[in-house]
Amino acid sequence: MKSFLQSALFVLAASPFADFVTGELVTRSDVWLPFNLKGQPQPDVYDANGPRLAALLRDLSKVLELETDPDDPTYFAKPTETGAENFFDADGAASDVWGASRFRRGTTSSHMRPLSDGSGTGVRLKEMCATCRC
Repeated sequence: MKSFLQSALFVLAASPFADFVTGELVTRSDVWLPFNLKGQPQPDVYDANGPRLAALLRDLSKVLELETDPDDPTYFAKPTETGAENFFDADGAASDVWGASRFRRGTTSSHMRPLSDGSGTGVRLKEMCATCRC
């Protein structure tokens, strides 16, 4: 597997309130998933990167003194406390969420589904589409 550096994989934001702070981590890639957004296996990519995301979430939670609080699934993946999980079809195959995505059909709407309603505390994780690098 060829190794390379990719910029802008994450956005990290914090929102202070009167008596609490929320943090949010947004990832812009599917390298953290066992299957890419087209449902194709990517074991070498996942093995190299999945543990990095888990370590980042753990370390951010510790440094920021915030609980990891995965929110609702996006169109692309299901956030977890240690990263994200693919969607699977009824037959057990990884879903082609990219092919099924309304974003491929040329809409001009946002490329991610809002996950946070602004309440609570936690390091939240959102998956964004990896292909268009929005």
